[in-house]
Amino acid sequence: MPTMEKEEKATDLELDSTLEDAQDEGQKTIYEIGFLLTSTISEEDLTKEILKIRDIIEKFENRFISEGSPIKKDLEYTITLSRDGSKSDFDQAYFSWLKYELNPNDIKSIDESLKKLETVVRFLILKTTEDNFVPFVFVPKTIEKIEITSKDDSTKTENKEPISISKEELDKTIEELVID
Repeated sequence: MPTMEKEEKATDLELDSTLEDAQDEGQKTIYEIGFLLTSTISEEDLTKEILKIRDIIEKFENRFISEGSPIKKDLEYTITLSRDGSKSDFDQAYFSWLKYELNPNDIKSIDESLKKLETVVRFLILKTTEDNFVPFVFVPKTIEKIEITSKDDSTKTENKEPISISKEELDKTIEELVID
């Protein structure tokens, strides 16, 4: 199992490689910063903690693009952090992300500032594109009844019975209607 020192060196090497690529381009690049916040934060303080992260990024005059709402998640494995001489184990954390257009020269300072925040369990800075955002859409497991009407039928006041349709049939119908 790698020690924390080796992990940090590997992360720094990856960060240096990313910075070299970005500096060759000489322009701002789109980055997504995914992070886990400690689950001990109250719901009321959660927004304040995310604003701290945004403030760190925005002090470099970077352009905000989008963000994800924080979600409390069970972690796949326990993360142990050592801070101020004591160890803390985390089985849950709030996950969120921020997308910014950043100057690659600011990444190292942002990285160092995020490491100092006590509420950040872990974070990752990824190079991405502005348009690869896929919004989360809640889809229920079962669809009981769907009423389908056409424009002509919408003006009529007749009582119609809803049509029952399975999720698979609905998915197939939607795929037929979607134009790539």
